[in-house]
Amino acid sequence: MIDTLRNTLIACLIVSLLASAFGQQRLDPRADEILVAAHYYPWFTPARWSYVECATGTLRGELVPAQPPMLGSYDSSDPAIVDQHIRWSAEHGVNVWILEFIAPNDFVDQNIRNVILAHPRVADIRVSVLYDYAIRFGGDFDVTDAKIAVMRSDFDHLADHYFPHSSFLRVVGGRPVVFFYVTRALTGKVASMVDQLRATVRAKGFDLFLIGDEFFFISPPSATRIARFDAIFGYDVYASFGGYAAQSGYLSLFRSRTQQYRDVASSLGVRFVPSCAPGFNDRAIRRTCTDHPALPPRITAEAAPTSLLQETFGEIALPNVDSVLKMIAITSFNEWHEDTQIEPTITSPATSQDTSGSGTTYTQGFAYDGTGLAYLELIRDRVIAISGEVTDEATGQPVPGARITIRQGNVLCTRREAFTTGRYVAPRLNVPPGTYTVTATAPGYRTSRKTDVTVTADTTTTHVDLSLAR
Repeated sequence: MIDTLRNTLIACLIVSLLASAFGQQRLDPRADEILVAAHYYPWFTPARWSYVECATGTLRGELVPAQPPMLGSYDSSDPAIVDQHIRWSAEHGVNVWILEFIAPNDFVDQNIRNVILAHPRVADIRVSVLYDYAIRFGGDFDVTDAKIAVMRSDFDHLADHYFPHSSFLRVVGGRPVVFFYVTRALTGKVASMVDQLRATVRAKGFDLFLIGDEFFFISPPSATRIARFDAIFGYDVYASFGGYAAQSGYLSLFRSRTQQYRDVASSLGVRFVPSCAPGFNDRAIRRTCTDHPALPPRITAEAAPTSLLQETFGEIALPNVDSVLKMIAITSFNEWHEDTQIEPTITSPATSQDTSGSGTTYTQGFAYDGTGLAYLELIRDRVIAISGEVTDEATGQPVPGARITIRQGNVLCTRREAFTTGRYVAPRLNVPPGTYTVTATAPGYRTSRKTDVTVTADTTTTHVDLSLAR
């Protein structure tokens, strides 16, 4: 107990000293948190939710009864959908979207630039991109001069239209972050590709921070490939490894390989982004073109409906967060085609029945639950200490941008700003279990505070709401 209190006070004191040394305007309100980055797909249209072999559809739509998204079969170009996705993400600690990027001016790129980056709430999160080499070049992984020329043009486009945006993710001295899909499979002129992409972006005035897709847990790390990048992550944390994760050997191998990749990356001066997913099942959309085994969301038949993510995120990814680049990658926020989404479904009981002829071809007999907000709440509870809302006492309206401070005694532990919705979150990184005072201020208002706010280790302390009077 004494050690815990001492560590809490030391963490708070560091924040307090930084605030004094650099001044209130210099203290980054997001510097004290873990970046939880989820892959986000802005490619949905009403038609994309229906089955087309090896292309579109969802497992959840083929369950009996179906478990559709809480928002229904939505269109990614609808600003109201983006609004709700940002609210859910920001308020549950998913503070980065890794946006799928295939090619300039395609449907996905237009949705990103015209809907997401133009959205009034995008300031509540950060965004990066996943450069999808596989789709861009039709699954041809041989890097040639001709492909490099195309990629240079693509990265020119990113430098012109993405990197300058105020919400674009920058790390380690203001470097824009790009995740590069499936680098582990590339052959040919890979080293030249990396060098030329860096030069292309440098000519636009940016120092690219390139994160390679090198973590593939069924294979040992390749130091030669890892050394090419600033950091590494893994998109495919499934690797065709089906069955209950606690019984198949998945979890033990995943844990040991996460540590192994982390150690190799660290020895090379490369940052490591631990990666995870809530499951994988593409059997309802790839009925004849492949025969992938399902990786169910439960680690055993009796385990909790979200137990795979509880293990891979909470017990493997979090303990292996890089000391410099404090980031975790989740596959995915809304890749419904492969059933890796943490986006809320409707709430419904478990079912193993599906619309196939056998009744279980798609599920392979595994139970799937309509989990509602459970995945987001799981993440929130692990990374967020306190959450609440700041409102105007007279009108009840939210106060966007209100300044929140968390103190233990007279020591400042963290400072935050309310989102555009008036909601706020305080990360756990500098707010471990203990008792705190939460204060809210805003121009033109009197200060409001709540004392004796208790933070526990396992659950976010929610509804710490404050109202401001003029």
